[in-house]
Amino acid sequence: MAGADVAITDWLSVVVDASRHWQSTLDVDLSTSAITGGLRASARIGRLTEFAQLLAGVAHSSSSVVGVTSAENDFAIQPGGGVDYPSGRRFAVRVEIDYRAIAGGIGPPIADPRHQFRFVWALIYRHPSR
Repeated sequence: MAGADVAITDWLSVVVDASRHWQSTLDVDLSTSAITGGLRASARIGRLTEFAQLLAGVAHSSSSVVGVTSAENDFAIQPGGGVDYPSGRRFAVRVEIDYRAIAGGIGPPIADPRHQFRFVWALIYRHPSR
């Protein structure tokens, strides 16, 4: 996962997120790549910066089973939130949880692989201009 944001105000940012998830088991390969963008609202409380975000974009899903491949692009929406903990002047550690729903999913949110709960643990770098 990689992402970037640009502050609009002290508490609101425009966000872009790119990610890829894959899994292979025996002769089955599954992958999802997504590029999403949206808004992130944040507030600093003590040392922590809490945030909530709403992203939307396109997800590319593909599967290969015993050499037969299928792929498609669909709309994805991804609400989520988390906290940043500063680690030095330019870095922070982020814990984030979100839920990506990809259009066309036919099953319940837990059973359908087109709906994904995501947990992110990341190192954040803040550019000197911020």
